[in-house]
Amino acid sequence: MKTLKEFLLAEAMINEKDETQIKLPDNFEKIERRGSITSVAQEALGDSSLKGARIKAATAEGKKEIIEKLKVSSTDGTILGTMKTVLGAQNDLQKVFIKDSLKTLDDGDGVMFKVTSDWASLGGSSASSKKLMLFWIESTLMTYGAPHSKSDVIYAFSDVGSGQFLIQKK
Repeated sequence: MKTLKEFLLAEAMINEKDETQIKLPDNFEKIERRGSITSVAQEALGDSSLKGARIKAATAEGKKEIIEKLKVSSTDGTILGTMKTVLGAQNDLQKVFIKDSLKTLDDGDGVMFKVTSDWASLGGSSASSKKLMLFWIESTLMTYGAPHSKSDVIYAFSDVGSGQFLIQKK
């Protein structure tokens, strides 16, 4: 009989295999969730880790706070509909994500949008800034009932130009 540890390791290996089979557009790399974040990113998150911030955002109070900050009461629950509605509203995300750049991916299962040219300074480093943007987008999708978990969606980023964020359904 397998131990829980053996089962979880096997499950993680299966998930990693599945993720590598999905072809991302040229110049895009999956955003890495592992690793530490800078103190600047910790301050922006209000927590010392992405995991801790995600747990807070998933609570009823956390979702209520996100809805108030984004100034959007509801969306259609799809990735495209949620991002179109949220980026179209007057909120703080417009300081980072360029709403007029939102495009649907060719297969229809995802979106891509540009970020402002100063994106790398958001979290104090490029890696922390990507994780910070990942948290904002993932929490937004979760709050409005759109696919968002790492088992459902791939989050990727391209450093080419001013930078682009990609959300692709698996």
